[in-house]
Amino acid sequence: MAAGMSLFEENLELFKSRFSEILAEEMLKREKSEKFIVDAEFSIDQLFEEGVVEQLQMLEPFGVGNKRPVFSDSNTSIYNCQSFGHNGDHLRLFFRCRYSNRQGVGFNLGHRRDLLREQAVCRVIYSPVMNRYKNSVTWKVRLLDI
Repeated sequence: MAAGMSLFEENLELFKSRFSEILAEEMLKREKSEKFIVDAEFSIDQLFEEGVVEQLQMLEPFGVGNKRPVFSDSNTSIYNCQSFGHNGDHLRLFFRCRYSNRQGVGFNLGHRRDLLREQAVCRVIYSPVMNRYKNSVTWKVRLLDI
């Protein structure tokens, strides 16, 4: 689904700021109302092994009645963690994997940044997310909890 809109250039920064605030509030409401039911223990390394993401694609489309799979990785190695967003509410993480490093994002998890500085290895609950942009498809990790 896509949508379009127009606005004056002088209103762009205000729009981006307010949109981020509203989105963060809605995500927080959703996270508080849902419990994470972990479908399987599945390392981030395993997620990016050959053929796995293709199998996940076969489960699409995700939505009501067909929820996105939720996995747990008990031995995740995080080598970089950055806050972003209005008040540093969100996290951008980089995971050290066997063959390559992977990027992930955790919305409304900015308060956990200090914990991650102390612990390089921790347990995470995540969901794989496909990012489609132009003719390119990449997979990222959407961190749900630490």
